[in-house]
Amino acid sequence: KILFDKSIADTEEFLSVDALSEKVQRMSLVLAHVKKITGEVEKLKH
Repeated sequence: KILFDKSIADTEEFLSVDALSEKVQRMSLVLAHVKKITGEVEKLKH
């Protein structure tokens, strides 16, 4: 019973970490995209 509960807790933790890393990856993709656009705009200004 204890082992079973522990595996459920580990799975939930793993899933939340997985979801978190996915969010972080999306954020960094968005940031990279924004930086790219900003770079293009800077080029146009000069």
